[in-house]
Amino acid sequence: MRNHGILCTVAIGLSLLVLPGSGATTEDPGAVGPYAVGHISLMLRDASRDQQSPYGSRPIYVSVFYPADRTAITATSLEALYPLDPIAGRWPVSRSSHWERYGVDRAYESAPVAADRPFPLVMYSPGWGAPYFSGLFASTRLASHGFVVAVLAHYADGAYPWDPWPAIHVSLMNRPRDISFALSAILAMNDEPGTVLSDAIHADQVAAAGHSVGGYAALVLAGGDDLHCDRPVNEPRGLPIPPETCVASAPDPRIKATVSFDGSSQILWFHELARVSVPAIVIGQAWETVGAWHAREHAAISAQPNYRVDVAGALHPSFTTFCENARVLGDVGALTPAQVAGRLSQPWCAAALRAPEVERLAAKYAIAFLKTHLTGEPGYQHILTPGWAITSEQNIEFFVTERTNAHATEENLPCLVPTCPAFGYFPNQAGSQREQAERDPAHLTPAIELPYRDDSR
Repeated sequence: MRNHGILCTVAIGLSLLVLPGSGATTEDPGAVGPYAVGHISLMLRDASRDQQSPYGSRPIYVSVFYPADRTAITATSLEALYPLDPIAGRWPVSRSSHWERYGVDRAYESAPVAADRPFPLVMYSPGWGAPYFSGLFASTRLASHGFVVAVLAHYADGAYPWDPWPAIHVSLMNRPRDISFALSAILAMNDEPGTVLSDAIHADQVAAAGHSVGGYAALVLAGGDDLHCDRPVNEPRGLPIPPETCVASAPDPRIKATVSFDGSSQILWFHELARVSVPAIVIGQAWETVGAWHAREHAAISAQPNYRVDVAGALHPSFTTFCENARVLGDVGALTPAQVAGRLSQPWCAAALRAPEVERLAAKYAIAFLKTHLTGEPGYQHILTPGWAITSEQNIEFFVTERTNAHATEENLPCLVPTCPAFGYFPNQAGSQREQAERDPAHLTPAIELPYRDDSR
């Protein structure tokens, strides 16, 4: 539990204690929202990128969640179906009820979209080596609050031992391309009469979100990556950087906001992060755990608004359904009891701040951010303040800007000029302590973790 302590100089340019006024919503964005949740599965093929796959084209599976018409839900409505291995099919299909027993919100297969369509769209990319269903909690919770959420399964990405698994730089190159390809397909469905998603989406309200390397991909879609091969990324198997990854990714102009869940922003150069000019929020581990990792992202991004949310007690997989995944995979027979026990023995499944609470907090701040800065809805801005964190959230530290006050100049901020090799930041919300870190350190920490893969299967 975070003790905010005595308030001294604070790293914000807004009033410290911003409390909800008459225009503040009474809805809790961390709780289940007012909509039922619908779900469909899409299997897309990108013929321009076969990359020696046995399918002749690159397969891109997308699990789509959306606000459903609650009045159309009956006792006979089909619960959502989630294929656990949607591309190779070696694992069975799970059902919504498998996940509900572990805290994931209920969803219904192909339920009608809510009548007050269209809704904003969030493209979600999971972490490296993680299956798409690691994002089930966030996806269903956002959909219940009025968002269409498309969660991708990235082929040959380390989630399944029977799939090819090239160097991580191949994943870095593929991810933004997968997301843009899927976005085009979903928007085409939106324009096509007779599909489940017909007229369901605000095409000018699209956000990119993701966990870990998925967070990196979201940032690339907002600001681009000059070369996918030019940063020293931890490759645990020691594979060389494939020369074909020495290509650039341009921003996708359809992306209007980014949400990074403990994203791997260290893969990008400081000047590349600075090109992110759409509203941005990074929700991740606290400074005491990862040091300047997220402060670097927050300091570099040029967007206004630009928020940093530190979750005290969270670990990297805490922002996913890692622990729920193990239990469901055991329930359906995809993992042995020993494998389930091994996964549940990981520290984030037994931490003082349990993963479901981290997921709830992450979803809460993502929803408040997207409601305010993607859709322009009033009533959520009070949550996006340090004052709210001080008074209402024991495990959150919230940062709006690294400037010491609203009138701070570069002279007040040592090493924040563009030619300086370091940047300044506040490690904690409350207090006057200020730190410096390298903009582009040669050795990037923390390393990218691979908690999911189990080659003994």
